[in-house]
Amino acid sequence: MRGILERSEAGQALKAHLFACARAVLGPWARYLDSDHCENRALVIEPGGFISTHKDSREGELTCVHFLTGSGAGQPVNSVGTPRFVIEDPSRYFDEGRLPHESRHGYSVNPRPGLSVFFPSHIPHNQHPYEGSTPHVQVVANFRVTLPTAIEERLFD
Repeated sequence: MRGILERSEAGQALKAHLFACARAVLGPWARYLDSDHCENRALVIEPGGFISTHKDSREGELTCVHFLTGSGAGQPVNSVGTPRFVIEDPSRYFDEGRLPHESRHGYSVNPRPGLSVFFPSHIPHNQHPYEGSTPHVQVVANFRVTLPTAIEERLFD
């Protein structure tokens, strides 16, 4: 459901919180955060559901996945009922061929209610198949960071 954070007072409060977290993540670069842009949607993952590896770079430069459900870090990785969220290693393209039995390298997150994960939107990520008995819910928010023209030249020349 797109635009979920604009539909209620609770959603607007969460949106304000996620903007504050984005500013904290960006540190001194937060001044380039577009305070009007937050492409957001709620994802409800039914038992057996998953999200294939993808990137969100068309929707912004900084992605946040905020979990509303999940069992947390106390569970073994990808255990039954624990939907594992993975941020892939960006040094290899996610559609690049691999040798037989070669694992994908990435950072695994065991979701828990209230956990937010921020990462650059061009980094591939996915949600492993969910085997729980009730739906898993997360909110994805993409923020725009608009850097000044030719900032690299100004910083590094």
